[in-house]
Amino acid sequence: MEQLTNQEKRITHLVANGFIEKEIADILCISPVTVSTHTRNIRRKICAKNIADITRKYILSLSNPKDVLKAVFFLMIQLHIVFNMSTIDLRNPKPVRTQTSRIVRKAKD
Repeated sequence: MEQLTNQEKRITHLVANGFIEKEIADILCISPVTVSTHTRNIRRKICAKNIADITRKYILSLSNPKDVLKAVFFLMIQLHIVFNMSTIDLRNPKPVRTQTSRIVRKAKD
């Protein structure tokens, strides 16, 4: 984690705490594209394959036990989502369609 810039360390911390790229962009007041670029650079620098791997490496780099427990909790949530909800596409959710009822009036004879 020493090779990361300060901004990349902030983003790694937020990723490990379960925030998605849009939320991180809002928190840090930067573009979601910038966050995506930073996470790509983070994965390249620490040889991580995905967000869960970034979280795992972040947990292993912590020295404060309270931070480790919190990070482990969020990692468990992420792993649950990855393995149990693999059929749900969280990036492109299907729009919810509502049914409208029609009132049919009978014609008068």
